[in-house]
Amino acid sequence: MTEEKSGRGLSAGGFYFAERDQIGKHSLRLLPDEARHALRVLRLEKGDEIAVVDGEGGWYRARIQTVDRNGLVAAIEERKEEVGEPPYRLTVAMGLLKQQGRFETFLEKAVELGVTRVVPTITERSLQVGINLPRCRRILVAGLKQSMRSRLPQLTEPRPFKSVIKEDAAARFIAHETASSDQSLLGHVEALRAAGSCHVLIGPEGGFTDEEVASARGAGWTEVSLGSARLRTETAGIAAAAIVQLIKSAGRQTER
Repeated sequence: MTEEKSGRGLSAGGFYFAERDQIGKHSLRLLPDEARHALRVLRLEKGDEIAVVDGEGGWYRARIQTVDRNGLVAAIEERKEEVGEPPYRLTVAMGLLKQQGRFETFLEKAVELGVTRVVPTITERSLQVGINLPRCRRILVAGLKQSMRSRLPQLTEPRPFKSVIKEDAAARFIAHETASSDQSLLGHVEALRAAGSCHVLIGPEGGFTDEEVASARGAGWTEVSLGSARLRTETAGIAAAAIVQLIKSAGRQTER
């Protein structure tokens, strides 16, 4: 798919975010914080073109009309839907981490790697039970603009492990360090290619307990390995998302 057909890369003026209520039928507004980069860094002016996404799947090519202390207003010249979005749904459920910064690192990379939903999970070894949702959302928005996607990944409230393993998906995997090398996530290529939806469950510091792994297995989840090295939680989440993205991308190339 070319950049023109996908809607990505059409505007040299930059890629911006606006809430849906800032977007009208014929025009949209960027608030001061969002407009600052366009006006002060790129020095855009009236008549310059920008690309804007709303986090709900909407993509807009617009041309700056007015600039004031409340930001800028741009006339919408083109609308598209689901620009930059993967043709599959990937949920990563991750055990809550003691260090919020490490979870935030995962969030940023998850957007770039096509994750569509993140579920912070309260496990037996979790040392935290909550997250800073407003701050996490800001990180997701930044990742959205970086990756030029149009739909913001859903970030749920923290949920208990027993609730998470009841969720349904075409393919469900729980990553665990005791899984043997022949249980690699990469070994499930056919299942991943065929799945329209996939869930991957990642443990916190210290991993899952044997009882949790057994519970997930009993609920129909497949135990997998992410390689021979012992990974930090956020690294494991990134690795799992990258594996799924690469397998799905390779599958689309093969179909062509």
